Amino acid sequence: MMKKFFTITVTLLLAASLSGALFADNIIPSTRAMGMGGFHVSGQDGIWTLMTNPANITGLEQFDIATVGFSVGNVLTFQDAIKNFSLKDPTKMLFSLLSSKRAKNYSFNLTGPLALGMIKNGFGWGVFDDANTFIGIKNNMVKFSAQANLQGRFAYGMNIVDTSVFSLDAGAGAKVLFGFNMNATTNMTTLVGLISDTKDMLGKMGVTTVPLSMSIGADAGLTGHLKFLPLLNDDLAFSIVAEDVIGMNTNIVDLAKSMGLSGSGYSNKATLAVPKINVGVSYNLTLFGFLGLGAYVDYHDAALQLFTEKAKRYLLNDGLLNLSMGLEAKLFDMVSVRTGVYDWAPSVGLGLAVKGFTIDLAAYTKEMGSYPGEFSVPMIDVGLCFRL
Repeated sequence: MMKKFFTITVTLLLAASLSGALFADNIIPSTRAMGMGGFHVSGQDGIWTLMTNPANITGLEQFDIATVGFSVGNVLTFQDAIKNFSLKDPTKMLFSLLSSKRAKNYSFNLTGPLALGMIKNGFGWGVFDDANTFIGIKNNMVKFSAQANLQGRFAYGMNIVDTSVFSLDAGAGAKVLFGFNMNATTNMTTLVGLISDTKDMLGKMGVTTVPLSMSIGADAGLTGHLKFLPLLNDDLAFSIVAEDVIGMNTNIVDLAKSMGLSGSGYSNKATLAVPKINVGVSYNLTLFGFLGLGAYVDYHDAALQLFTEKAKRYLLNDGLLNLSMGLEAKLFDMVSVRTGVYDWAPSVGLGLAVKGFTIDLAAYTKEMGSYPGEFSVPMIDVGLCFRL
């Protein structure tokens, strides 16, 4: 049984590594993860582990309910908008945002309002949802996007090898996702003109289709553990995860028509998902019996650089956004202090866990463009979780 499961997992990983380019990201990082540089495939993160690496649910016992997270970008800038808020004349609020000297990129994210899951005896399931909006301004260009998704996850993980110094875990998972996205790009002149004439605003901004899509897929992962200092309960872990090794995407319906748009360019033809590879290394240990320390380094979409003709340019620009590094210090498993690098910018975080309730805070920079600094948004993230 173990040998067969291990063979299937390795086969899926190899298939993904040979499959080509990037597919749309469907991992929703937790607030804890954002405070330490984004998600890490070599570590455990409660029910969020179902998304990052199915192999790491091995040995994890978890039941999370009412997991909620929300974040706002450039929150200080909204002070200018509030001062000029008026239902009779929303133009003042818009211009206060556009002319603010503090920032020109804005974002709002909501995770939840109800995300829950359970992991026990190697099996895990979870339900997650996420929504975010973004508006960015650079020179005379204005970029807008709105996205939302609901996903269900199922996974199984098991130990393959277990010795005093080395162990190997393997896992596989299945998922189904429903989501929609809307993107628009225009210029300041057009945007200002739309303020006085809002009829068919999205159409004038170039939005012709708002597809509601469905995706199904399978993930696979391997995690190896080395222990050098048993007295310090240390763990050197290295992981490889293949997302969407088997998957399909299709558009169910075009929401554009119900919004008064043309709906052109829409297709409901099913397409195969393109797999991608995430790799990571972490090291954790415990000092004095009460101080836990952890270090994490990840590279997401690693296979893309191996097979693209523009690998050099990608590594120098877009590829930097795929690097994730983080540090975490835990005191009595109650208070956590975190820092890291996310989207090639620093991040910091705090965590407090008391009797089944956890609250996490994170501050980081979210890059909505294709390279560091194109459309960067400073974010403040708050996460709440009830754990049974």
